Amino acid sequence: MKELPLHKKQKLNFHKSKINSVCWNNLKYKYQLISVDSAGVMNVSDVTSNKNTHSFQLAKTWLTSVDVDKTEGRYVACGTMDSKILITEINMNQKNTTREYKNKIELLGINGQVQCL
Repeated sequence: MKELPLHKKQKLNFHKSKINSVCWNNLKYKYQLISVDSAGVMNVSDVTSNKNTHSFQLAKTWLTSVDVDKTEGRYVACGTMDSKILITEINMNQKNTTREYKNKIELLGINGQVQCL
């Protein structure tokens, strides 16, 4: 396994609420850490520069889990407390760090909350 170019201890302070889940985007965009919190916010962070590259307000309820697609590293799926799975595209060529979610997909019809993806 290739070693990450990180300091021994690094602190990323981009969430204001409790972090519920994190995952690495270790495909094309190596060193990206995606995290979700109890305020419905998903952050995409570059751990080598210690910067938050994108911040998304995806839901009004808790985001409970997160995972990145394993083919291109462009799509993120998030589970919510109100029984939805939200699929959002990240890593598009853009200049802004926030954008509208016209291509967000919501999968409904799940009984109970989504804890794991």
